[in-house]
Amino acid sequence: MGYVFALFVFYWTGQVIKNVTHVGTAGQFATWYFQYGTPNMPQNPTVKSFKRALTTSFGSVVLGSLIIAVIQTIRAILRGMARNDRGGVGAFLAACANCILGCIESLVEYFNRYAFTQVAVYGKPFIQAAKDTWELFKSHGFDVIVNDDLTSPVLSFTSFLAGLMLAFVAFIWGASEFGLKGSNLYYVIVLVIIGFFIGFVECAVVMEVVSAGIAAIMVCFCDAPAVLESKDPVLFERFRSTYGPRVGFFSS
Repeated sequence: MGYVFALFVFYWTGQVIKNVTHVGTAGQFATWYFQYGTPNMPQNPTVKSFKRALTTSFGSVVLGSLIIAVIQTIRAILRGMARNDRGGVGAFLAACANCILGCIESLVEYFNRYAFTQVAVYGKPFIQAAKDTWELFKSHGFDVIVNDDLTSPVLSFTSFLAGLMLAFVAFIWGASEFGLKGSNLYYVIVLVIIGFFIGFVECAVVMEVVSAGIAAIMVCFCDAPAVLESKDPVLFERFRSTYGPRVGFFSS
């Protein structure tokens, strides 16, 4: 039981850190969207946004993170059951349940991404943010938020390329330093794997900032397109021509 609790705390803590970063970053983009060029624009929006994420919005972050942490803990338990009962009926059922929960986890994480964006933009409690996110999906169309979200594959591929680049650098350095003969080859392989992992993770952290910004701008545009029109007509026209006819804001 202690192991399960420790695992749950580990997942919950990781989710809280990730979502605090998302809320803090999305809040900065929302500040730019609504307040840039006005007297209300704060001097240091980054500090103020993360201060809100760690104070008034922290309860919402913790609650939303709890859902994913519970699913991840159950999946870890199921994986352990499958390993302990190899080839048995229990292992098969555990694998099936783990697969289903994996799909649910992906859907909840995607939904939470926009729910936390609502928390960041408007300071809503998580439950209200979740309800408003569902209404956003229904009123403005799943296609604009799901099918047109082409940025996620691009960001993931960018992280993958960063990993490959650092792995290549590690290979060149390892080959020149240790050579590729005998047991030294294994050292070089380990260096390449570590290099790829570091490059991928570091770039993924940076890309999460971009992802949070994209979600924030999308939510702000769906809720208040006139704000963007008044501040940046050129950018507004690009948004209008891309998204407007699909979500019913404007006529094509």
